[in-house]
Amino acid sequence: MGRSAGPTRVLVVIGSESGTTTGIIRGIVSKWEKKLDGKTKSYVIEQTSRPSTDVASLMDKCDVLIVATSSYGEGDPPDNLERFFNALHAAAKGVDGAPPTQILSGLQHAVLGNGSSVYDTFQNCPRLLDKWIGECGSRRMAKRAELDETHDSNDPVEKQADYLRWADEMFGLLQALPSPDEKEVCAWTEPSAQILMPDEPGPSGPLGTMLMWMTLGAAVVVGVGYQLFFRDAAAAGEA
Repeated sequence: MGRSAGPTRVLVVIGSESGTTTGIIRGIVSKWEKKLDGKTKSYVIEQTSRPSTDVASLMDKCDVLIVATSSYGEGDPPDNLERFFNALHAAAKGVDGAPPTQILSGLQHAVLGNGSSVYDTFQNCPRLLDKWIGECGSRRMAKRAELDETHDSNDPVEKQADYLRWADEMFGLLQALPSPDEKEVCAWTEPSAQILMPDEPGPSGPLGTMLMWMTLGAAVVVGVGYQLFFRDAAAAGEA
C-alpha cells in the first residue's frame, strides 16, 4: 500500500516489562507535542503495547513504525511483545530458506532500545527487531537509540546523548518525512551488531566468544584441581 494522503501515520509499538520503557517513549511523544506549540501537526500517532502479529498489516496502519522496547531475561522480548517479535522473526527468515519477502517495502521505521549494559544481552531485543524490520523491506530512517540505565555518567536516560539525539532527529523527520525510496541512514549494525539469535545457545560476537572461553577455562581449572587432589590423596594413602 502506498503513502497515505494527509498527515503521516505513526504507529508506536511499545515493549516493556516493568513500565520504564513505556514512560520513556511516552515522555518523548509528549515533548514532541509541546514543541509544536499549537502548530498544525504533520503526523498522527497511535501507541500500542499489543501489536498485531500480522506483519503485512502494518502497511495498512502506518507510514512510520517506531518500536520502543527493552530486553528481558536472556535477551528475550518483554512478554507483551513476544508474539510480535516471533512474527517478525518468521517473516524475516523467509520460507524454506528463501530470502524474506519485502512485505514492509514502502514503510519507514526507527527503534529506541532501553536496557542496562551490566547484562551480556544488552539491547538484544531492540537490535533484532531493527534487523528484522529492515530485512522485511522497511527503510531505516534513524540510527537506533541504545539507552543505558547504568551509563557511566550516571545520568538518567532522558539526559543521555543518545536519547536527546534520537528524540530531536525523529521530531524533525516527522515534520518533513523523507521518501521511503531514499537510502536508509545506516545499517542495523550501528551502533552495535552484537546479538543473540532466539535459536542460539549464547551471545554472539566477541563477547560471546570471550564468555565461552572463560567457561571452558574454568572447567579445565576445576578438572585439573580434582586430578591433583586425588593424586595427592592416593600418594598419601600409599605412604
